[in-house]
Parts: sequence; structure tokens; C-alpha cells
Amino acid sequence: MPGGRGAETWLAELIWREFYQMIIFHRPTSSITPSSRVRRHWLGRCTGTFRRLARGRTGYPLVDAAMRQLNRTGYMHNRLRW
Repeated sequence: MPGGRGAETWLAELIWREFYQMIIFHRPTSSITPSSRVRRHWLGRCTGTFRRLARGRTGYPLVDAAMRQLNRTGYMHNRLRW
């Protein structure tokens, strides 16, 4: 492919973006309902657990790294978003 590996990666990211936009277009609740249920669960019943998650102290290294990155930079890599 002209442009090399970087162009391939960029194209793959565009394809995934379009795929998820299509999913959300055809099923708008697919991106809303599960997360709102989870949010209510976390906020309503598990405040201590939610605080540990927010501080990046769950005991799961990948989750903790993602949350610490979010806290420090205001950004979370797309592979770590839920």
C-alpha cells in the first residue's frame, strides 16, 4: 500500500470508526443503555469501589493504568475504553 505501515494503521482506524458509527446509527441505545446501567450501579451501590476505580487502585493493572492516564492527561487510549 502506498504510504507504508502508517497509512495502513490509519485506514484500519477509519474503518473501525465507521463501523461503530454505523452500529450507533442503527441501534442508538447500544451505546447508551449499558453504560447508564453500569453508571447507576457504580454510583448507587458501590461508592468505595467506584472511588478505587476513579483513583486507579482496583488491583487490575491494565484498568489502573488506564484510569491513571485519564486522571493525569484527561485522555484514555481507545483500546482501554469500555
